[in-house]
Amino acid sequence: MTGKRISGLGLFLATVAAFALGAGLPAAYAGSGTTDRSSVDKAVDSAEGKAALAKAGISLARVKAALAKLTPEQKAELERTARRAAARATLRAKLVADGYTADEINERLALLADDEIARLAEDPAATEAGAGVGTVVFVLSLALIAVLVTVYFLTEEPPPIDTPPAK
Repeated sequence: MTGKRISGLGLFLATVAAFALGAGLPAAYAGSGTTDRSSVDKAVDSAEGKAALAKAGISLARVKAALAKLTPEQKAELERTARRAAARATLRAKLVADGYTADEINERLALLADDEIARLAEDPAATEAGAGVGTVVFVLSLALIAVLVTVYFLTEEPPPIDTPPAK
């Protein structure tokens, strides 16, 4: 994993921790008995998450304590925020790989809605210019061939009918 991606993950996790700690959230979620781990919990426990937190100077125990204090509604909002952030980071990485500058990337991302960013992040070919042109050319070629064949048969003169000679 690249250093920029680890830094980005650390910044995201730090934001999550600050959100939870700053809001002074109740500990209702911790005792809810849920066993389903969220993607945020998994990210915190992953090797990349731990490395990012260490790089950002944030204690893993403090982040886990902050996450445990979230209510189910806050946890759901955090999951939505995490999905949006992950989609933005994925699309940003694709655009960097395609050779765009940071300013160009920021301009493009500012123009897109969250659902558009998610769709572009999921589809690797969606960011390529001219994607799907081959299909359009193929369909137009078939249509042109159909028109030419139709015109040919409509304008062709029928062959003369040979009549038998009269006796």
